[in-house]
Amino acid sequence: MKLHRYTEFIKEGFEVKNSIPRYEQAQELCSIKDSPFYESKMEVDGYNISAFNYRLAQNKDFSNPIPEKPELKGYEMRGLTFIFNKDGSLFKRYVLLEKFFNLNQVPDTLYSVVKNYKIKFFSNKEDGSIASFVKLPNGKVVGKSKMGFDNDQANGINRIYKTNSDVKKLVDWSLDNDIVAIFEYVSPQNKIVLRYPGEELILLRFRDNKTGKHIDIRDHLDKVGSVRVAPFEDEIKDLDQLIELTDCWWN
Repeated sequence: MKLHRYTEFIKEGFEVKNSIPRYEQAQELCSIKDSPFYESKMEVDGYNISAFNYRLAQNKDFSNPIPEKPELKGYEMRGLTFIFNKDGSLFKRYVLLEKFFNLNQVPDTLYSVVKNYKIKFFSNKEDGSIASFVKLPNGKVVGKSKMGFDNDQANGINRIYKTNSDVKKLVDWSLDNDIVAIFEYVSPQNKIVLRYPGEELILLRFRDNKTGKHIDIRDHLDKVGSVRVAPFEDEIKDLDQLIELTDCWWN
């Protein structure tokens, strides 16, 4: 069992405050002087795709990247992906996981601020590469790593989709309902710290692709089948208890 020393916080109502950038806005964030954000362009099955990410960034790069436009935030720029029709018009936008912060990392997650927050649940931090799926204009479902469709991780992600019927059913259901299913891709050939015995997609999160709202996986366990879900625990409601637990595991 691997636990972070500090709890990662996704604030209640965060998706409402944190608007997801449109394509032009994402490009604008990349154009700021000394911006940590960048765009990667690629072609998949004849369709142009743009994916965004960031390098080393500060809190202000996410919370207030353009002071003159306080409504524009950078939290969603990790793996944000836009797919275009062959005529250049936008076909679909897909979110991934928004930026989160550890306890005491930024002002909003100081212990004094969050100590009385209600903890809904906490889950293991799996140790692989983030994975998700998109649907192209021709209906083809394609797996991706954070930024790529043509690398070892993406190849493994697509291999599992093609060979594991429960993964395929879950992914197809999620895309049909405009839900982004977010996985951790683990493999003996994709070792980060932990050693996994086999190649697998572990389900981490569901997000509403329109609003970015997080969807409780436990409300859709009938769709999960045999797909492994990152273990979660909802009995711990007190932050001090959680800190004590993670300190025990850390030490």
